[in-house]
Amino acid sequence: MGAVRINRKWILLAIIGLLFTAIYTVYNSMMDASQEITEIAWQRTGGFAGLDETLIIKSDGSTYLSSNILGEKEFTLSESELVSLTTIIVDSGILKIDASYGPKAGATDFFSYSIRIDSDSKSTRIEWVDDWASKEELPEGLVDIGERLLTIIQGLENV
Repeated sequence: MGAVRINRKWILLAIIGLLFTAIYTVYNSMMDASQEITEIAWQRTGGFAGLDETLIIKSDGSTYLSSNILGEKEFTLSESELVSLTTIIVDSGILKIDASYGPKAGATDFFSYSIRIDSDSKSTRIEWVDDWASKEELPEGLVDIGERLLTIIQGLENV
C-alpha cells in the first residue's frame, strides 16, 4: 500500500512539472509575440552594376532610403503598409533566428542582402544572397520580406 502512495506522489509531481512547463512555454511565446518592432534596416548590394541600397524603417513608419541609383529619399509608410510588413516579419518566424545564407560555388553577379530587425529587447540579423545563387534553400518568409521591401523601393522610382 505504501508503494501506491509513492507512485501517486511521483505522478502528481510529474503532472505539476508538465503543467509548469506548459505555462512557461505559453508565457514566453506570448512575450515574443508582443515585442514591438522598433526598426528594420535592410540592405541590398552587388550585382553587375554594383548596386548599393539601404532602407531604414522606424516603428512610426518614417523611412529613409539611400541608393546609389535613386539617391536619398525620406518618406513615411502608410499605417497599412507598416502593419502589413511587420505582420509578414512576425509571421515568418525569422525573428527567432540569426543566420547567413552564402552563395554557391561559381555564382556571380548576384545581389547580397542583409536585414536587421530590432524589437523592444532583441535584435535579429540575417544575411543572404539571391535565391538562385544561394547554396542553401532560403526560408520562404525571408523571400517574402525581401520582395515586400523591394516593392516599397520600386514605388519610389517615379517620385
